[in-house]
Amino acid sequence: MTTCPQCHQQTRDGVCPRCNRRTTRSCATCGSPLDARYSFCPACGAPLGRNPGLLIRRLAWLFGIGALVVVVLVAARLSRTPRPTAPAAVTRGIPAPDISAMTPREQADALFTRIMNASRIHDTAQIRFFRPMAIGAFALLDSLDLDARYHLGLIHVMTDDLPAARAQRDTLLQEAPRHLLGLQLSYAIAQRAADTTQMRTVLRDFLDAYGPESASGRPEYADHAATLQNLRQGALAVLDPTQ
Repeated sequence: MTTCPQCHQQTRDGVCPRCNRRTTRSCATCGSPLDARYSFCPACGAPLGRNPGLLIRRLAWLFGIGALVVVVLVAARLSRTPRPTAPAAVTRGIPAPDISAMTPREQADALFTRIMNASRIHDTAQIRFFRPMAIGAFALLDSLDLDARYHLGLIHVMTDDLPAARAQRDTLLQEAPRHLLGLQLSYAIAQRAADTTQMRTVLRDFLDAYGPESASGRPEYADHAATLQNLRQGALAVLDPTQ
């Protein structure tokens, strides 16, 4: 605190609040008169105590600037943080199937188709996303016909659950030993397991069964005609290149 020499008002900031006169103080080292704003004595150079009010105001200003910097840095960090993305079904611009108005079997088949389409473009994210929904949809069916077992078996192949795929294949072929979809599923399993010997064996069995089975008129053969025809052509190219 300093005292105004004119009106004797006590003040902290070097200016009298009553008469507006600048107050002075003396250097404790040499006794020279000092302006209240000085940090060092102009006569002897001795360091002087800083104006407390000014220091407080400066600290408050620096604290405010520091807080603002922290807020800006946090906001910038959050803006760069990756946000959770939708499954590949959405990011690729392909809408997920609307199964709300479908029968349970239609729902299961729609999810199967979605997984097969994803496998063609090697979209493992979509396959993993839709797999549990598809398996759950097939589990809700009262029973599985041969076509449903083929679908479910292929889903297991696409997700590398070969034991589950073999279980569906075995049940299918037990009911219809020469069923073309059962043989196609066997080929997919052998291919996934990189078992080339088993792949050739299945291709021979498939060619042997193709004629009689194609003539049976099973509706699932018509639904998967392109898949069966592609496997037949591949089997002929491998086993009988002259065809």
